[in-house]
Amino acid sequence: MAAHWFLTRRCLEKVGLFSPTFKHYGEDCNFADRVLFHRFKIGVTPLLKVVHDRGERIDSYKKIMYMGYLNYVCVFSNPLNTRYFASFAKMIAVFVKYTIDYKSLKTILYFFRLLFNMPKILKNKKISMFSHCAFYK
Repeated sequence: MAAHWFLTRRCLEKVGLFSPTFKHYGEDCNFADRVLFHRFKIGVTPLLKVVHDRGERIDSYKKIMYMGYLNYVCVFSNPLNTRYFASFAKMIAVFVKYTIDYKSLKTILYFFRLLFNMPKILKNKKISMFSHCAFYK
């Protein structure tokens, strides 16, 4: 959870801020991918306890499908991912599985949403790779 990160100024200046590709959810995963791409380290402190007060929730199938969609936005936004064909093939398989499991055509809408947003996703990926202080306004 990004709510509990300790970051250096140098890391923020190099990696930038959260990508505008992500409105809510996925931004922390993308940021971590970019941190690794820019050769910074990520550590975990197992003795530290933090609370992100969100309450107990049971996710609906609609949210599960949306999170599946966001997972692939993260995959295609990852600067370390160059295996587009393999990622795309796996994404199709997952979306077909969701369509069958949840008996919903909403996954098809997410598939086309991802295709429609691909130019923006790849543009922001390129910015995050080659721009100093990416996504500062």
